[in-house]
Amino acid sequence: MISLVENAPSTPLGDYKLLKYEDLRDLIEKAITELPSQVADSRELLEREKEIIARAEQKAQYIIDSAKREAKEILNESAVIESIKQESRKFYESTKLDILELEKQTQKKIEESLSKAYREAEEIKENAYAYAALIFEQMEHLNKSAEKVIKSGQAQLKNYAEKPPLDISDSQLLKDKIKTVITEAQRV
Repeated sequence: MISLVENAPSTPLGDYKLLKYEDLRDLIEKAITELPSQVADSRELLEREKEIIARAEQKAQYIIDSAKREAKEILNESAVIESIKQESRKFYESTKLDILELEKQTQKKIEESLSKAYREAEEIKENAYAYAALIFEQMEHLNKSAEKVIKSGQAQLKNYAEKPPLDISDSQLLKDKIKTVITEAQRV
């Protein structure tokens, strides 16, 4: 996208670039199509986070269940069983806190990505409007210049129409007159 703008021809009016309407439209459409892709990527991150949470909860539950079974099978002492329960709860709570923190971070990244995508889309839209306004301004300037050339040519034709006919036997004189008319028209 940037290379298209950088490689576009410059206008004679300054540091402006001249882009074809189709190229500009393609740039805007590309920005519009990339925005849903970024939203989809954010949703995919959220789905993966849910999977991680589910697996972590299953693993934590498995550890708790395993610890309960082993404690009942191996030891009958209530102090040992209580200790294992406490450790399992601590691990489960710790895992739960880690999951919540990961969920917050993921949500924050999703929101930042969406915000950035919307800002970039708005910037592209604003630049497109500004560029279109510049093109119209340049076209108006070119139209005014063309009108000046036409009026000058008409005035010169009128002046030549009022003068006596040229002696076309002198071809050098005729060539000089034609060059003069072309030079004057180019200056306008």
